[in-house]
Amino acid sequence: MHDIPCDGCCDQDGKRHNATAIVEKVERPKVDINLTDNAYIDVSPENQKRAAREREAVVKLFSATIEEPHFSLPLGAPASPLPKNEDDFGSLRTFNGKVESQHTGRDYPVTEGNSVRAIAAGRVVLAEEHFLTGNSVYIDHGDGMVSASFHMSSLNVQAGDEVKRGQAIGKVGNTGRTSGTHLHLGIRWLAARVDPQPLLESPLHLHDVGEPPRVAEHKDEKAKAEPKESNRSIRRDDEG
Repeated sequence: MHDIPCDGCCDQDGKRHNATAIVEKVERPKVDINLTDNAYIDVSPENQKRAAREREAVVKLFSATIEEPHFSLPLGAPASPLPKNEDDFGSLRTFNGKVESQHTGRDYPVTEGNSVRAIAAGRVVLAEEHFLTGNSVYIDHGDGMVSASFHMSSLNVQAGDEVKRGQAIGKVGNTGRTSGTHLHLGIRWLAARVDPQPLLESPLHLHDVGEPPRVAEHKDEKAKAEPKESNRSIRRDDEG
């Protein structure tokens, strides 16, 4: 565990604030996944080069100039209705006992053909079919936040399109390296991977920097006490 001091910053009223963020190590679940398509296990040299090119193009998306934010919390649901997901952000995955990867988004058991929706207004910066993530859409929402939706069966948008919150950007599918149909949502903010689920919920549940532990615990208890949808099985994928 590490304490990271903040040297202070000013709010919109010019008032200066100081706080300490506590960074702790978190144990992530380990998951074994079996894939029937061996092309994603014993990857050919051609596909290795392809995946590397695609990854390089994606990484460049997160270094763009920060603009005014086009989003507010909570973010819009990526599907309607949005079923409960497993707590799979950061899970350590092993495919067919050989290939290891860390999952950096959330998977939701949405059935094939349902619309995938933009979680906020923004500009589509990439809409392509990639080796690992299948049909993928990346949207720049301003202020350094980029959302990523993967494995879609089809796309409704292309790079350069301006989208509105809730707009359909594609259809849920099973393309790329995945063991079944589902909706994958990932978020990068200032290039860092962020768990999307808390941002889809009430901001009242989010912890503030420097918040007393008793206040944070109260928020957690309140969030857990709210009615939840029944658990459903979920097949998994990987962001690559």
